[in-house]
Amino acid sequence: MASFVLANANGLHETQMFPDKPRRFLQHLLNANADFAFVTEIHFTPDSNPWKLIHGAIFFSFNHKQRGCALIPTRKGVTFSNTCTDPEGRWIVATVHTNHFPPLRLCGIYAPNSGQYRFIRRVISTVVSDATVLLGDFNFVSRAVDRSPPTLLDAVALSCLDALSNAGFADIAARKSPHNFAHRTGRYTARLERCYIKQSPHISFLLHRFPSSHRGISDHIPTVIHLLSPEPIPRGSPFWRLNASKINTQSVNILTHALAPIARLSPLSILDRWEGVKDTVLN
Repeated sequence: MASFVLANANGLHETQMFPDKPRRFLQHLLNANADFAFVTEIHFTPDSNPWKLIHGAIFFSFNHKQRGCALIPTRKGVTFSNTCTDPEGRWIVATVHTNHFPPLRLCGIYAPNSGQYRFIRRVISTVVSDATVLLGDFNFVSRAVDRSPPTLLDAVALSCLDALSNAGFADIAARKSPHNFAHRTGRYTARLERCYIKQSPHISFLLHRFPSSHRGISDHIPTVIHLLSPEPIPRGSPFWRLNASKINTQSVNILTHALAPIARLSPLSILDRWEGVKDTVLN
């Protein structure tokens, strides 16, 4: 399982209300016990970056007052490679490496408040062709229940969803997932930070919000997402207790061809004669 945090910081500089905002916000991310965090609207510049000493982090900003994204490792051993950043501070593409999950190619975005469809189309056509995960602040809702009070989806949202679907990305969060944005006047809440995954029967995710103690630092509530991968084949003696119902087709083929020289099997599925395979290998 891989875990990460999505968060919009509304600027990561000291304020009168939160003079220690950069340190406090980073501590919230670390408390999530995730592998990494993707943070939008950081407002950093090369000359003004309170997080510049975070080892292995990736930053890219537009200017001191606008935009900016950061990819932060929050667990020991997590690294990023093959990175690409947007000169306008709207997206970061990278491959994430952990000790417990296959390499994950992702694109983190911070969509504009208007023209989202053009932005999504441009990102899909230029930088996410090899990405498995598209995540970040999309600045539009994708389901009626993603806004409270609920509202019908407008033409922009429908066009964005069509572009994402055509590119093979799907939002597989539960229908009534928690909202992670609260308007400062209390007029509405919405689920703006989301995660889209290339359609696959072998990947799913769970999510939850931070506790309410985070509120006030930003009008966005950081969201923790847990990516679940297929259950690996056990090694050693538990191998013989393999649950055949949880092994995917690719693993079946790999296992069959690996055992064929030993068990003299034809390259067919071995699930229907698993006990016979064990007897052959043991003898």
